[in-house]
Amino acid sequence: MGSLISMEGNVYTVICETFPHLKGWKVSLMIVLVGFLASLVYITPGGQYILNLVDHYGASMTCFIANIVVVCIISWFYGFRPFLDDIGYMLKRQHGIYWRLSWSFITPIVLVTILLYFLITMSNLQHEGKAYPNIALVFGWLVTGFAVVQIPIWMIVTYMQNRKAGIKQIIQQSFEFANWRPANLEDFHGWKAMKEEKTLELNQKRFKEKLQYAITGKF
Repeated sequence: MGSLISMEGNVYTVICETFPHLKGWKVSLMIVLVGFLASLVYITPGGQYILNLVDHYGASMTCFIANIVVVCIISWFYGFRPFLDDIGYMLKRQHGIYWRLSWSFITPIVLVTILLYFLITMSNLQHEGKAYPNIALVFGWLVTGFAVVQIPIWMIVTYMQNRKAGIKQIIQQSFEFANWRPANLEDFHGWKAMKEEKTLELNQKRFKEKLQYAITGKF
């Protein structure tokens, strides 16, 4: 139940931010109805058989790959220091060394290690001692592929939409995160001032002080 609530929250946020004119209760109702109808198959006599297949290929592996990509993009491309500054601005307090080390190093390493172990030790999927037929395994890999391929597909879509700018400029803009900002105008001005102040302050510091701030959040 807990994981379902978190996943519903992610879907709800994406839909509401993409279509801000939709009312929140209508979005929640739509998500609940779609989830309910899609889940009816799991209460059939063969529901556990299907659930085991979907959970193995559509949840475990896909979640690890997606989470690795998300953590790496936030921590290493956008930067865990700017990311933690953003969170600190929203929560009005800075996070300590535990969160900084976790999001920048520990979590990516643990996720990659678990994924590699999962792939290395993976064997033919079974249910109640019986192996799944090849057609079921093909379906499982198609589910995984469909989820993972979304990442390069939307990269290509973004390139095609901005192809007049040229590949070099598109790559450069993808690392600038120009559209990453608070939606509220008042919050945006405060956030922008905070960013400029942090940047100015860091530019005046030596490398050792910058490293200390990146790790501890303090000079």
